[in-house]
Amino acid sequence: MRVWSGNASTILAAERRRAAGTIHTSPAASENLQRPVLKNIAVHGSQEPVPVTFQNTDTVPEHQNCSLWLTGIPASANIRDLLSEVQGGKVVESKLYSAKGSFQGTRAAKITFSTPAGASRMLSFAIRNGFQVLGQRVIVTRNRNRRAPNELAVVHGHSRVLLVRGSPSQTHPNCILKLFAGNLRFQIDQMLHSFRRVPEEAELEIRFAYLQQATAAKSLLESNPDLGVTCCFGFDPCCKPWQLGG
Repeated sequence: MRVWSGNASTILAAERRRAAGTIHTSPAASENLQRPVLKNIAVHGSQEPVPVTFQNTDTVPEHQNCSLWLTGIPASANIRDLLSEVQGGKVVESKLYSAKGSFQGTRAAKITFSTPAGASRMLSFAIRNGFQVLGQRVIVTRNRNRRAPNELAVVHGHSRVLLVRGSPSQTHPNCILKLFAGNLRFQIDQMLHSFRRVPEEAELEIRFAYLQQATAAKSLLESNPDLGVTCCFGFDPCCKPWQLGG
């Protein structure tokens, strides 16, 4: 498994230097590239806020609210730090904000699940056991801006996780990010590039911050058959059940 970290421009520049033979990797660094866990990739296709459209909010009853509001997140935290702690259900939206007022110097976040059950599970766990990001206790409450269940996720099986399959070169992040950067506004939680048992076949797992970003990326890849890749939605790791100490 190959590992990349940094933003889109950093990854692309590093790969260009590697192709030109100007990057020399030490044995220790080579070992690090084979680690099975990919840490802290945050790739932004734009500096602008990513537009996300949900169902109406004012008319959503509280028992159908799928969204949570988090405060007291460490200022240094990124979307990977946040989502690595979230469990309980399929996430359709995750966004970090600069906190104001008494929480100045920290960050706030909005986490929206596909169903109210997912939000309830996370909220219940946080109340009983506490919720932490980077070792710091975070306050979790219901989001006043209510979000209804997401039809794409619940009925049609969409996910914020996209699996791209093809040859190792076709699924290389360098290739995929170039396409995305020119056509999408996106934020990535994590990317994992692995080789499958089938000869000359690889898989790139892309975990977006938003379900709608994964849906748009899937449509973009499918509209470019010359790329020679196939794609489908994958399992959201936030669906794993809550486990104390895990």
